[in-house]
Amino acid sequence: LEVLEESPLLPQKSSFQIVQCNCSVHECCECHVPVPTVKINYTLLMYLKITSGGVIFHSPPMSVQPINVVKPDPPLGLCMKITDTGNLKISWSSPALVPFQLQYQVKYSENSTKNMRKADETVSATSLLVDSVLPGSSYEVQVRSKRLDGPGIWSDWSTPLTFTTQDVIYFPPKILTTVGSNVSFHCIYKNENKIVSSKKIVWWMNLAEKIPQSQYDVVGDHVSKVTFPNLNATKPRGKFTYDAVYCCNEHECHHRYAELYVIVKPLPPSSVKAEITVKIGLLKISWEKPVFPENNLQFQIRYGLSGKKVQWKVFEVYDAKLKSASFPVPDLCAVYAVQVRCKRLDGLGYWSNWSTPAYTIVTDIKVPIRGPEFWRIINEDNTKKERNVTLLWKPLMKNDSLCSVRRYVVKHHTSRNGTWSEDVGNHTKFTFLWTEQAHSVTVLAVNSIGASSANFNLTFSWPMSKVNIVQSLSAYPLNSSCVILSWMLSPSDYNLMYFILEWKILHEDNEIKWLRIPSSVKKYYVHDHFIPIEKYQFSLYPIFMEGVGKPKIIDSFTQG
Repeated sequence: LEVLEESPLLPQKSSFQIVQCNCSVHECCECHVPVPTVKINYTLLMYLKITSGGVIFHSPPMSVQPINVVKPDPPLGLCMKITDTGNLKISWSSPALVPFQLQYQVKYSENSTKNMRKADETVSATSLLVDSVLPGSSYEVQVRSKRLDGPGIWSDWSTPLTFTTQDVIYFPPKILTTVGSNVSFHCIYKNENKIVSSKKIVWWMNLAEKIPQSQYDVVGDHVSKVTFPNLNATKPRGKFTYDAVYCCNEHECHHRYAELYVIVKPLPPSSVKAEITVKIGLLKISWEKPVFPENNLQFQIRYGLSGKKVQWKVFEVYDAKLKSASFPVPDLCAVYAVQVRCKRLDGLGYWSNWSTPAYTIVTDIKVPIRGPEFWRIINEDNTKKERNVTLLWKPLMKNDSLCSVRRYVVKHHTSRNGTWSEDVGNHTKFTFLWTEQAHSVTVLAVNSIGASSANFNLTFSWPMSKVNIVQSLSAYPLNSSCVILSWMLSPSDYNLMYFILEWKILHEDNEIKWLRIPSSVKKYYVHDHFIPIEKYQFSLYPIFMEGVGKPKIIDSFTQG
């Protein structure tokens, strides 16, 4: 067999792919053509070449689209159950790795004392409801699948599944509801191979209390209904936390029963989740309504910073259809504890218990608000006319990084070399060589979402380092933990952005401390541990947009 992907041009013989075929003595040949999944919609051109007794025969060419001849595997997970409405639900799962949507053919047979029936239905869903289900009946089901749109080949039938209904069918078999509700049970009763007339059915509670006939309804020839209005809470009887509702044939009751649970308060909401939404930055709380009761519910949400004693904030949700709510929170990088509870919207009954707490996970929400504040230490080599500049910065706090920093990036700009960046990882110190007249640097903070958008800049400029606008600087010790700095400025044509204040113990190579001061300030309180017998050096640097100016330096406290 020779195969070619169809082309608008006349195909060349050399462009065909050759596939060997296996031929049986019964003159039947089987050829397996490998087709990658990405080419399943292609059209293949093929012909059969047969060699017999030294003679070569060619079949006429034919075209095939593989997708039209795909045979799916049979459906999986076939199961049957009686629904709360008294129907038989047949359901299954699609076979794995099918490149198209499927339709399904369901064939089933019913064998009961009343009748036998066979049916064959085609559906696009993965389930089928069978009505008129009778007690003591046996159902056998098989399903197969085929492509939904266009031609295709039916799969093999699934393995047959048999399901037998009980002699008494209750639907629903269990009800869980709250105080004040109205609920109903239905029943079909089979006794000695005969379906009991619905008019002969009587209902009992716990086999001790006959339910009044005023609460019965005849739904059909064989379906009886009982309704319980304005229910009171179930009183536990030993290990039984429910009432047993019996459907009986006059004075004869089957051992099977339906279960009725009436609770004072509903079950708590389930699947409670809490997260800080990325980019938006709100606390989002979501939940699922409890399975019972089926009444409309109101919800109450409480959240707070996780800890030993949570300070809860509580909010009410009166829309029964809502399954989530969002709230602004002051700290986007903290862990919040969240709980939800519910109550009937009409006000009857009590609040449910609070749900199991859910907790937010600290993760990056937005790009960092800003990059770190930074300063520098300069080591000068006058012989080479170059300087080693070491940048220093403090790790960015969570509220600025939102919520972590993966690395820092130093961005450079010079007139000769243009702009370039250097990744310094998690380090908070970086040294580079300053050789040009002006060298500008920016330090960016980067988290998993991106780089900080607002950043501090410093320009190192030989000419600007001689600009002197700080005329005087005074330092007055207030006590051992505070020094007052004040200064006077002279007029300047340069754009003053802020000041950097440095201080250290005089004549010691200990760590320099520094902080940034707004340009409008003329007096500043410096808080630190100052030793009275030591001498301190204070340096005030004016930082211009054009570069770092000349500092004013004093080596002692001001007297008087």
